[in-house]
Amino acid sequence: MSVVFSGTVIAQIIPIIGTIVIARIFTPASFGIFSVWFGIVIIGSIVITGRFELALAMEKDGEPRNIGVLTILIIIITGFVIFTLASFIGLRLNLFTTTNSNLVMLFPVTSLLLALNATWQNWASAEGKYKELSYIRIFHSFSTLFSQIIIGIFYPKAISLALGVVIGSLFSQLFSIFKIPLQIKTHSPKIIFQNIKLFIRKHKKFFFFSLPGDSINATVAQLPLLIISARFGAEISGFLALTIRALGAPIGLMGKSILDVFRRQATQAYQKYNTCRIEYMHTFKVLLVLSVSSMAVFYFFSEQIFILVFGKEWKLSGTIAIWLLPLFALRFIASPLSYMFYLAKKQNWDLVWQISLLVVSYIALTTPINYSNSLQLYSAGYTGLYIIYLMLSFRLTEKKADIILKQ
Repeated sequence: MSVVFSGTVIAQIIPIIGTIVIARIFTPASFGIFSVWFGIVIIGSIVITGRFELALAMEKDGEPRNIGVLTILIIIITGFVIFTLASFIGLRLNLFTTTNSNLVMLFPVTSLLLALNATWQNWASAEGKYKELSYIRIFHSFSTLFSQIIIGIFYPKAISLALGVVIGSLFSQLFSIFKIPLQIKTHSPKIIFQNIKLFIRKHKKFFFFSLPGDSINATVAQLPLLIISARFGAEISGFLALTIRALGAPIGLMGKSILDVFRRQATQAYQKYNTCRIEYMHTFKVLLVLSVSSMAVFYFFSEQIFILVFGKEWKLSGTIAIWLLPLFALRFIASPLSYMFYLAKKQNWDLVWQISLLVVSYIALTTPINYSNSLQLYSAGYTGLYIIYLMLSFRLTEKKADIILKQ
């Protein structure tokens, strides 16, 4: 875990430091416009993979997993073509009158690059190549941040932040391919095609349940920015975006590292012993300690931290942080442990929870007449549902036969 953790810490510290620089270059309004666009891109990058990249850890090492990567590449390229045609048609029909056309056309290529990055990182994790995974994450973080800052110095607009993501993700993907090249030993197109069909059929639940569930989850994650921006303007959404990035830093610093290790250890234990409760509880305790200690700092010194680090004009972000602390504290714990729904093949449970979360979040963000009440109600609803989520994931650590008998 130390190799993954140290690499991920460096990879996440880079954008954290970069955010401080970006906050000094860009206005809250520009940052808000970019954050809304990037939120939509994240949703697109999830949809474009079909969520089959999450199944890579369940394939055997070597050729079976390589075939899985090849399958995902075909799915991603197909989705990219569809996104590109849809964006072009939308512009021709003037469907994006309130959005910069350049941002619209950057959507397909950015979704493509982020999807490829996610696939390679999941592949590295599944293979246990934690050193390479750390290098890839560090390179991605640095190249993206460096591009955003350099372009932003000369043209401090939302489009510069978007271009930085594209350039950084492109170089990161080239680096990923260099570190972990895809090699298919089977030369028969017929056999490859049969194996591709087998991979899709074997992991179809990821498409039918994980894709809708994770798409809804990503939508819910971006919903505050989308709705706050539409109701109260880009500037308020910019303050909110900085808060989300700052509070999400602990999740990025440690959550992904813990997930990478938990995914492999839990999978091995589950396949061998039919349960992984020991691995689950160990991970839960680590996450609980880290969550409480990280969030306690923000609770007492939030506004002062934002003023000191980002400047006086970002004080409102510190206030918003206090409202959202319970949500992020539980998200930090629940995110890595959510892999239990995939491991136990209970994506349908996850889908029902995601739909509930979408409904609760939408009502919370659209009912109150001011943004402060909206965000506080949103945080309370999200926190309550996360408690339920953790209870469900814990239940899935039981032996399969026990779960079936209780249904």
